[in-house]
Amino acid sequence: MAISDIFIMDKNGLPILARCYAGKSCKANPEHTLLTGFFAAISSFSVEFDQEHLISVEFDALKLIFHHFENKIVVIGVESLSAEEHAINLASAIREKIKDPKYGEIIMNHETLDEDEEFIEWLDTNVEKEAMGNFTEKLAHRKQSFFQRLKSLF
Repeated sequence: MAISDIFIMDKNGLPILARCYAGKSCKANPEHTLLTGFFAAISSFSVEFDQEHLISVEFDALKLIFHHFENKIVVIGVESLSAEEHAINLASAIREKIKDPKYGEIIMNHETLDEDEEFIEWLDTNVEKEAMGNFTEKLAHRKQSFFQRLKSLF
């Protein structure tokens, strides 16, 4: 598997979208608000060290790619180094898609894109099919979402 999770949030951590491709649904995981807050916090923390933006955070088997634009942050979790370029390109495509006035209005009203079928369909088709992996294999190996892996560290 390559891309495991995609999160879009405002710079304060308010979630705009949480989408998991690791066999579990972020929507069913009520803690994703805490996770986006965590991402925003570590991103803000990097600014304290005179860094313009946090670019990535790397764990043993997971790398989080951060993409900042306007007052939003896109975080894409990748489990394969070969998926990094795709994740960076996807983050740029998400930025361009969100510029659509339709999505701007949703975001301005502090709504999430989790329920917007058109956006979800667009996102799912832009995540490479091989990045989603073999669903049967995921079930057999009980892959965990990023939040579950992070939670097990603490």
